[in-house]
Amino acid sequence: MRHWLFLLSFLFILLRSQAQNSSITVQILSEKPIQGQIICLRGYMDGHFVTLDSAEVTFENKGVLSLATKDYIGTGEINLLHRTQPGTELILNPKEQGVRLVGTMEAMTQGRMEILNSTENTLYAQLKIARNRFEKRLAALLKAKKELSPLQQDYFQAYQALDLSIEAIKDSINLPCDSITAQYSELFVTKITKNLIKLPTRTHQTEGKKYDTHDAFLHEHFFDFLDFGNPLLIRHYAFSYLLEQYFSQYSSTKEKLLFRSCAMLMQKAALNDEVKNFMFNFLLDYGLTRNMDYLVEYMQTNFGDECDLGVGIHQTKTLEAMNHTKIGATVPDILLYDLQGQPQSLSQYVKKNKRTVLVFWIGWCVHCQEELPALAKLQETWKKKKIGLFTVGLDEDKATWKLNLEKYGLKGVHVNELVPLAASKVLPAFNIRTTPALFVLDSEGKILEKNVYGKNLEKVLNIK
Repeated sequence: MRHWLFLLSFLFILLRSQAQNSSITVQILSEKPIQGQIICLRGYMDGHFVTLDSAEVTFENKGVLSLATKDYIGTGEINLLHRTQPGTELILNPKEQGVRLVGTMEAMTQGRMEILNSTENTLYAQLKIARNRFEKRLAALLKAKKELSPLQQDYFQAYQALDLSIEAIKDSINLPCDSITAQYSELFVTKITKNLIKLPTRTHQTEGKKYDTHDAFLHEHFFDFLDFGNPLLIRHYAFSYLLEQYFSQYSSTKEKLLFRSCAMLMQKAALNDEVKNFMFNFLLDYGLTRNMDYLVEYMQTNFGDECDLGVGIHQTKTLEAMNHTKIGATVPDILLYDLQGQPQSLSQYVKKNKRTVLVFWIGWCVHCQEELPALAKLQETWKKKKIGLFTVGLDEDKATWKLNLEKYGLKGVHVNELVPLAASKVLPAFNIRTTPALFVLDSEGKILEKNVYGKNLEKVLNIK
C-alpha cells in the first residue's frame, strides 16, 4: 500500500513539475555563427506583451534555446530584446509539450518562423486562412457601402442589398471557423481565438430581424460570440482591437449613447473580475487619450469603487490632473512671477475676491485673440462685484507676452512660466490641452464652472 502511495505522490509531483517547467524550443537558423543576441518570449497580459523568459544566443547553444512558458496560456510572441516591431506570434499552452519554433533571425522578426508540434498553432493558422479567404471581398463590400450616396434614387434598396451581402460573407467566415475547431473544445483557439475571429450577423440571433440594418444590430450585438466570463479573453490583443473598432464604428461620441455602450460592456464584464478590471481601465484609457473628460468622469463615478486602477504612469498623471480640475474640485496653487518680477499666488489671490476668473492663453492662439478682448470688455462690469482676473500667459518670450497683454488691455494679475510649452509644469497640473482654458473659482479656489465665455460667463458671474 505504501509502495503505491509513494508512486502516486511521485507521479503527482512529476506532473506538477512538468506543468510549472513547460517550455518551448526556439532554433535560430544561420549559415554563419551567431552570438550575443537575446531572444525573448512574451505573453500578452493587461493590454501589452510582458516578458516570460529570455535567453542569449551563444556559440555553445548554437542558436537552440529553451524558453519557459511557466503556467501562461494565451497569445505569445518570440522576438529580439528591445525590438518594438512585432515578432513571431504564437499561441502558448502549457499542456502542449515539445513545441518548436524554427527559422532565421530575419524570419523571427518578420513573423515567419515555422511552429512545430502544436495543435493550438496549427488551428490558429487555419483560422487565419479561413478569415483571410473572404477578407478582400468583405472589405470591398464595406467600402461600397460607405461610398453610397443618400441622394441616389435607389439608396435604401442598395444599402439593404449590401447589408445582406456583407452578412452572407461574414457567415461564410464563421462556418469554417466552427468546423476547424469542432474536435478541440478545450483549446485556447476554440474558447477564445475562434470567437474573436467570428463576425456577428443577424442570422445567428433569434431577435436579429427586429433590426433594420446590420450596423444597428452591431451596436448591441457586436460582442455576441465572446465569453466575458472567461479571463483568457484578455490574453489576446484582438479583444482590444475589437473594442476600438466598436467605439469607432458602432457606438457614438454623444454622451448618453456612449455611456449606454460603456454600461453594456461593464455589465458583460461583471462576470469575471479580471475582465471587469481590464474593461474599466480600457475605457478609462480610451477617454484619457481622446480628451473625453466626460467619459473619464462617468467611468470613475459609476465603476471606480469596484475596479482596480491600472493605467500607465502618464495616464495616471493625466487622471490626477483631471480630478483636480473638474467642477467642484479645488484647483492646485499657481506660484509664478508677474511682469514686474513679483511672485503671485493663485491660492492667495482668490481669497480677496468673491469670484476669480482663471485663464490660460497664448498670443498666437486664434481663439484667444477672439475671447480675450471680449473678456477685457466684460471686466468693466466687475468693478463693484469683487471679481478678479488671474491669467497665465504661455508665450515663452517676455517681450511678446507683455505686448499681447497691453494689446488686450486686461486688468488683474498676470503670470508666466516663460518656458517652452513642453517644459511647462502648470499645464499638466491643470490638464490644459487647448487654449484658451477658463475656470471660474470661488473664494476658496473651488471650481464653479469651466470654459464659459461671452453671455454664459456673464451669467455665471452675475453676483448680487
